[in-house]
Amino acid sequence: MNVPGAAHAREEVVTVLLSDEQRLRLCELAEGGATVRQIADQLGIAPSSVSRYAKDLGVSFDRAQTRAATAARVADAQALRAELSVRLLDLANGELDRLSRPHRAFAFVGGQAPGYYEQILPQPDPASRLAIVRAATTLIDRHVRLATMANGGEDLDQARSMLGSLQVDLRRYHEATSGIDDAGVAHDA
Repeated sequence: MNVPGAAHAREEVVTVLLSDEQRLRLCELAEGGATVRQIADQLGIAPSSVSRYAKDLGVSFDRAQTRAATAARVADAQALRAELSVRLLDLANGELDRLSRPHRAFAFVGGQAPGYYEQILPQPDPASRLAIVRAATTLIDRHVRLATMANGGEDLDQARSMLGSLQVDLRRYHEATSGIDDAGVAHDA
């Protein structure tokens, strides 16, 4: 609801609430490089009130500290993404290494004679191999996305191309070594 003169009344309230001494102190602190929050603490008022008073008084704040703090946070986030990207790549390599290691296959059997059976295989069975390849592909995909974000989005097409080629190669490797394709159809190896 717009009431004629409401904006003017608000300005009067803002001006009346601070004494001349407090307004002078606000100006001095702002000119001295204090932040809005620091001034609010000094005067015992809300930061939004400091901004409003400063605007009414024609006082502007140096935003260099804010820009520097924002730039530092962006750089920190970029470094964390790069670190996470490396961790994901390490995990993907670990998953791929599992393809050639001995594997424990197990089953729980119910019925009249329930039991647990396990066997050590020289390498993962076809279903496990497929799960390993899919897990590695997912980890590599996330690695590439984070690496792309970490370098500011450069080389995105190259990263997508590399990921696509890697996924095709992993699928071919799985089909060649397991005799089962992605659809679960068995083929003679």
